[in-house]
Amino acid sequence: MAGGAAQSCPLHECKQRAIMTSLKPASASVPAMAWFGDGLRPLNTLALNPADRGLLLGDGLFETVRVHQGHMDWAALHEERMRQGCGLLNMPALPAGRFMAALNATRAANQVLEGSLRLTWTRGPAARGLVPPSPERCQPTLLITASHSVGAPSAKPGLRAPATIMVARQRRDADSILAQVKSLSALPAVVARLEAHQAGCDDALMANHHGQLAEATAANLVALMGERLTTPPLHDGALPGTSRARLLQRGLVVEGSCTEATLAQARGLWLVNALGITPVRAWRDGQGRTHDLPLPGTITEKLRHFLYDRPKSLPNGAAGLPTPF
Repeated sequence: MAGGAAQSCPLHECKQRAIMTSLKPASASVPAMAWFGDGLRPLNTLALNPADRGLLLGDGLFETVRVHQGHMDWAALHEERMRQGCGLLNMPALPAGRFMAALNATRAANQVLEGSLRLTWTRGPAARGLVPPSPERCQPTLLITASHSVGAPSAKPGLRAPATIMVARQRRDADSILAQVKSLSALPAVVARLEAHQAGCDDALMANHHGQLAEATAANLVALMGERLTTPPLHDGALPGTSRARLLQRGLVVEGSCTEATLAQARGLWLVNALGITPVRAWRDGQGRTHDLPLPGTITEKLRHFLYDRPKSLPNGAAGLPTPF
């Protein structure tokens, strides 16, 4: 049983409590709840098996699903990406229907109207060593936690404050299978974001080993080149983001490789992910030169409206949509 498999591990008596103090419950009268294993549990009672490969090796996947007006309209795209990621990593996928059922239960238990749900799926506890158990012997761990947006609901959902970004020294390995999945092994992005913060920037772009820019640390890049909106292709190391896929599917952006030299010609830059869009006010290249940018409000609003205003015609979860991956 997912998550519950920790009970049979000989190291169970050494289990440690999960520390998740950054989550904000709906109110003082609503205790934070998490989905762990096969059901809901109070967040402050969770104990993760110390032999779990997700904890020890980052062996697993995650998805962050946006909640807006109490709905998760694009959750089906996250489910499909995780299913494909499990296939690439040769690990069991969540059973059909369980992804949405567990998300909905966690959202309802925490009374999330505006915020997000973080779903973590690990290969589960196993003996020491790098070689994982075969898929049929895996006992995966499922953890879903909820987070509420802070402050009053915005008149323009999904719009974030303009940012200053830089090109990090940390590279993105476009040839690695990890570039294609939402892996728990996020250290390259952590190192790049830390470098950006130490340099006084909000975020960082990571280039691949051939010099093509791939993405930011937790978002895809969209650039206005001439009259076209472009985004780096997957073969340059871009993660197959759900918002990126929707923009491509609608024809609002096209794929195009981007280097620092070509980025210097951009008329606008944006960072997009499942939770929001960030206009870029300036970027710093690898030589330390700062390139100021205009903030094209009309384009920003068009992208924001398409990605983050709730579509009136879609059922919760957007079930049945053709997968863009």
